[in-house]
Amino acid sequence: MKDLKIVLVENNKMLIEGYNMLLNTVDIGIKKVFHDGVSFLHWIEKTRADDIVVINDDLLDFNGIEILNYLHKKRLNQKVILVSEHNTAAYIKKAIQLGCMGFILLKCMTDIQVAIENIASGKRYFSDEIIRDLILSTREEKLPDTMVRILTKEDIDFIKLLAKYSPQNMDMIKKIRISDINFGYIDIEHRTALHANNALLQLLAILN
Repeated sequence: MKDLKIVLVENNKMLIEGYNMLLNTVDIGIKKVFHDGVSFLHWIEKTRADDIVVINDDLLDFNGIEILNYLHKKRLNQKVILVSEHNTAAYIKKAIQLGCMGFILLKCMTDIQVAIENIASGKRYFSDEIIRDLILSTREEKLPDTMVRILTKEDIDFIKLLAKYSPQNMDMIKKIRISDINFGYIDIEHRTALHANNALLQLLAILN
C-alpha cells in the first residue's frame, strides 16, 4: 500500500530499527515515533490524528491496556495494533473490548506488514497463536449472535466441537492452520474444513 504511514510507540531502539527494515521493503512509512506512552497520548489528544498506531505493550510508563483504556475513555478512536508478549485469552479479550484492531505476539513481529495492510483496509489482524488461544478459550461458552450471522450452522457446530478440546492437547492445536492470504481452515481427524474470512479474525474480535 503506497504512501501508507503509521505512528510507532516503542522504546526499544533495536525494535524500532527492525520495524524500519520490515516496513521500508513494502512502502509503509513511519510518520512519527514516540518512546513513551505519555508523549504519545499528549500528541494524540492535541492532534486527534487518525493514523494506524503500533504500540509496544510493555512501555516503561504504560502498558497497552492502559493506553487503550485512556483512548477509549477520551473517545479517541485510534486504529491500534498491540505488539506484546502477553497471550492470555483474558488479556487479549480486554484489549479487543477497548477497541484494539490488531494484536501481534512479539515473536511474530514479521506479521506487522500484513497487520497494517489489513487494518488499513478496515479489517482486523491477530497472530495465529492468539487466534488458537481465543478459539480454545470459548469452550462451553455460547457463541455471540454476531458470530452466528457470519458463519453457517456447520461452521458453528465445528467451532463448538473444537472448543471442547483441552488446550493441553497439543496434537489438536497443531492441526489448526491459518494462512497468510485471508483464508483459514481448521483440519482435525476427519479433515473437516472450516472456511472463514481472514481466519476467524472478525469473529474472534467480537468475543466478550
